[in-house]
Amino acid sequence: GPLGAGGGWSDSYTAHQSEVWPVPEDLNDDQASLIEPMAVAVHGVLRRLPGPGDRVLILGAGIIGLLTLQAVKALAPQAHVTVLVRYAHQGQAAKRLGADEVMSDRGDIYAKSAEITGAKYYRGQLNRGMLLGGYDILYDCVGDRYTLRDSLRLARAGGAVVLVGISLNPLSLDTSPVWFQEVDLVGAKTFGMETLNGRTQHTFDLVIEMLQQGALSAS
Repeated sequence: GPLGAGGGWSDSYTAHQSEVWPVPEDLNDDQASLIEPMAVAVHGVLRRLPGPGDRVLILGAGIIGLLTLQAVKALAPQAHVTVLVRYAHQGQAAKRLGADEVMSDRGDIYAKSAEITGAKYYRGQLNRGMLLGGYDILYDCVGDRYTLRDSLRLARAGGAVVLVGISLNPLSLDTSPVWFQEVDLVGAKTFGMETLNGRTQHTFDLVIEMLQQGALSAS
């Protein structure tokens, strides 16, 4: 398209017509402002959708983590969801949004995860240890080397880690769970086209429908 002007937090900017999305009249401004981050969360969940009874861990309880919690509860209501939080107010928000368990990152998350999932925790002398068993699906909404390291080690054999959050820094990472436990490491880049219940549509349109139906909330 043409060379644009403005952007970010400026008062105005130019955009190609394909970048502009109409907001239905029945959505308020708060809902409209969250369509894009909700689309990030919904797309991440649809990259590996939990099944009934699956044990899910969401790492990070910022806006994307909490929206990912909403997306899991809306799209896979029979999954058991744990949210890893840093601050008390994040834990309160996660509980309000339907988290089955809230876990603080200041405790022993391996021991707590073993308790939640019924896994066996093998403590390591030179590393973080490993779970035999663990979560079926993990959504890493932070994406730094520490959360990614823990995500891979907290997944069960044959489980999956979806990388929703990103770090633009080079990462040094122990990938042994990927080959030793055959844990799938799945990327999720913002939003795109989704296929759900026999329909294919843009993530934005799916999120708008979910807001209109009350499956996602802006409050």
